[in-house]
Amino acid sequence: MDSLARCVGNLRAAKFGNIPKRALGASTGEKERELDRLLALEEYYWKQRARTEWLKEIVEVLENYFIDIFSTSLPDEDCFDAALEGVDRRVSAEVSAKLDDRCVYR
Repeated sequence: MDSLARCVGNLRAAKFGNIPKRALGASTGEKERELDRLLALEEYYWKQRARTEWLKEIVEVLENYFIDIFSTSLPDEDCFDAALEGVDRRVSAEVSAKLDDRCVYR
């Protein structure tokens, strides 16, 4: 009986291989693939988070820049003249005088 069991065991091993070992190996392979997928996902998450932090820093720099340049207390008239030097007038002198007369800015 023992020799018959060994013979059947050898036949099974020759025909199908070591099934429990193959099953365990397949399970390990699946786990490794899942682990690789999760590690790639985590790496993507950290890249996106770093990008988000970088964008926040850029926004802060830009906000501070524009807050600084647009928060002058009493700008000098010469500064406006210099800034508008290359800009063509769209309002005629006559219309501008009428607007000044009507106290539009007050």
